[in-house]
Order: sequence, then C-alpha cells, then structure tokens
Amino acid sequence: MILIGGIMITNINFKSSFSLAVSPAILILSLLFIITPFAYSQNWDSLIMYLNHKDPAMRLYAVREFGKVNNAKAIKHIIASLKDSDFEVKRGAIEVLIKVLRVRNDPDPDAVKPLLNLLGHEDYRIRMLSAEALGVTSDTRAIAPLIAAMGDSHWDVWAAARIALGKMGVNAADPLILALQDTNEAVRSGAASALGEIRAKQAFDPLIAILKDGSSHVRANASIALGKIGDIRAIDPLLNLLKRDDSWLIREEIENALIYMGKPAVEPLLVAIGMRGEPEMFRSHCIRILGQINDLRAVEPIINSLLDKSVPTRVAAAESLGELKDVRGIYFLIKCLSDKAYFVRKTAARSLGKMGEPAIKALASTLDNSEPSTRIKAAEALSYINTEEARQILISGLRSRDLQIIAGGVSIFVERAEPGSEPVIIEALNKYGDKEVAEILINSGNKELEQAALEWVKKGGYKLIHRGSSGPRWGGK
Repeated sequence: MILIGGIMITNINFKSSFSLAVSPAILILSLLFIITPFAYSQNWDSLIMYLNHKDPAMRLYAVREFGKVNNAKAIKHIIASLKDSDFEVKRGAIEVLIKVLRVRNDPDPDAVKPLLNLLGHEDYRIRMLSAEALGVTSDTRAIAPLIAAMGDSHWDVWAAARIALGKMGVNAADPLILALQDTNEAVRSGAASALGEIRAKQAFDPLIAILKDGSSHVRANASIALGKIGDIRAIDPLLNLLKRDDSWLIREEIENALIYMGKPAVEPLLVAIGMRGEPEMFRSHCIRILGQINDLRAVEPIINSLLDKSVPTRVAAAESLGELKDVRGIYFLIKCLSDKAYFVRKTAARSLGKMGEPAIKALASTLDNSEPSTRIKAAEALSYINTEEARQILISGLRSRDLQIIAGGVSIFVERAEPGSEPVIIEALNKYGDKEVAEILINSGNKELEQAALEWVKKGGYKLIHRGSSGPRWGGK
C-alpha cells in the first residue's frame, strides 16, 4: 500500500523489469501528473520516494519526471542519480541532465565532479554521455580529463570528448596545443580537430608542424582545422600537402579546408591548375575546390581543363562547371556528352541538369542533331532538370517511340508510369540500355520491367547490379 497525492493505492505489484510492460504505479503517477494542476509541486515527496525505490524502473521514471520540472532543486536530484548503481538509471540521469542543462543554458557546477568520475566508467556508453554532458557545462575543470578521454579505445568516446572540447572555447586552446605533442595518435588527432572548432588562431604554427605527422588521421584533422581557422598563410602548405600526400583522407580534408578558406584560395588554385606537369590528381582536386568555392574567375580556366588528356581532370572540370552554373559552360558540357570516357559523359549530363532551364534549348537542339550516344546523354541531362518544359520534351520522345530518348530519360518514364509504356521502355533497354538503365528498372517496383532488366543483365553477363537501391519508383511510389 502506498499513498500518492492523498490517494491510497493498494495491491500494486511492482516488477523489476525494463520490458515494454509499464508498472501500474508508473501509470497511476502519469495519470496523476496529467490530470492534477500543479501536480509536480504537489507530488514532490512522491518523486523523491521513487528515487529510492528498489525497482530501477521507478527510479528512472522519477529522474525523467524531475527533468520535466526543470528547476535547480530538481537538477540536484538528477545529479544525485548519477551515482545510481543501475546502468539504465545512470544512463537516463546523464541524458536528462544534458537536456536540462541545454534548455536552461545555466550549467550547474555541482554536476562536473560526478561526470568526471563517470569518464572512467567500464561501459563506453556512460563514458560517451559523460563527455557530452561535460561539453554542455563548459567547465574548465573538464578540459584535461576530456583531452585524456580522447585516448579512449572506443571511437564514440573519442568523438564525444573531441566535440566537448570544441565547445570549451579559447580556454581549451593552450592545453589542446600541448596535446598535439601527445604520444597517442588519437589524442593528437582529436586535439587538432578541437582547435579547428574553436578557431584557435594561436594554433597556426603547431598545426602547420603536424602536417608532417606520421598519422594520416592527424594530418587530415590538422588540415581541416587550418581551413576553419582561416589564416591564408596555410594555403600554400595545404596545396603542397595535397600534391604529395597519397592518402584519400588527406586529400578530402584538404579540399574541405581550402573550401573553408574561400576567395583567398582562388588565385593560388588557378595557378596550380594552369601549371603543366603537375600530377593529374592534384589538378583534379584543385578544379573541384574551385567549383565548390564558386568564384566566376574560375570558369574559363576550368573550361580549358575540359580539353585535358587526363580523364580525372576532365571529370573534375565537368563537375565544377555544374557547381558554378555559369551559362558559358553549357556549350562545352554539351560537347562533353560525346567524350570517349563514360564518366566524363555522365558527369557532363549531371552538370547540365544542374544548369537547369538555361540548358534546355541547347539540349533540345542536341536531340535533333546528334549521334545516338550523345542524344541519350542529352535526354539524361533533361531528366535531371525539374521543369515542365524539360519533361515535355522527354514525353514527346516517349510518344514518338524514340528509343534513345527513352533510354536516356528512363527515370522520368518510370516515375510517370504511363499505362502500356512498359514494352517500349524494355525495347529501349535492349537496344540502347546500359547497367544504369537496367538498375533503375530492376528497382522500379514494376514486375514487368524488373524481369526484363534481370534478363538483360543475365544475357550481358553483368554482376554489379544493385538491388534495393534508391531510385525512381513506378508511379513515384
């Protein structure tokens, strides 16, 4: 028998279980809080009683209810529950504390010490949540322990500690700079990343120094950190690293770093793509970066790169013209639809699609005057342009049974699902289709098209067709 809000409840069977079943007492408390005005204040003692209940489910319930109260007195009880012996209660208390502290934007210093103790908990989930909670407190007492936590064997803990340190602001800068010399690779890597998050300008020289670190992860995080800090002195060292480092991770992060740099990086990048004899992958990366920075000074140099002998360079140039969306690129992208390299043709079609309405007239003209493979790619480009004018051009091709247009615009015809169109779509597949067309049909949700495409795959001896991948569905379903 228990007393709740002056009501006597008898014959309640509490079950110590975390199953989907809810104990009767929890149901009664929930109803009471819903229907009774000022229920939290009237039942404060009841919640405290349940914090000490032998059933962990009841203790967890009380913690969550205190989280809804959201005042200083309630937070004290939540903090006390961080010491609970039950894993679920402990985890729930940290989660509630994180939410409450974020809402209040008023960190409670009493939470720091128990959270620091939990950084050493045996379960990585508790360590991870504790690191996250310490980041919310922004308490400087947590800086050194969080740096140490970046040496944790579990990646989730490392990530949580790194993010938490990034929220500490300038107070964490000097300890993080020292951590760049740590013997643990994970600590160095995390420290570099956190320095980027807090935009620590005093970290410029130490970060430049660890661009030579033996760990690709450290070099990658140092690169992106330099980009976020934004000191233009980093541009040349980053370009030099991009040229000589063969790690895909490094190259990707240097791309991101120089994109962060923005306009100041344009001139050095233009010089790089104009120099003969530079490695093709280096030039390709520079072209992609220019496309992402979206500076129109790059349009003509990138157009010139479409004539490069290197396929990766031409692909990068076609891709960047789509990012720049400058109409000067349309004519040259149309020409790329006839390129000998499949990926150049494919990228050009996608970029013309990004150009949108300004490219429609040129693409329609290409459908009238080009050889089959170019017409197919022009139709594909039109399928990427989400306007009624582009769709009507393709629909005219369907109704005239133009198999090249149907093969190129197959995604539009699958989504439209015109009754009786399956036979001509299958005919287009058999005469002009490729693996991409077959994959679209296999995943279209139309049994007739799926079966025809599977037969096409079998006949051609292909093995790299993905089933269940995302793509257009028959009728847009």
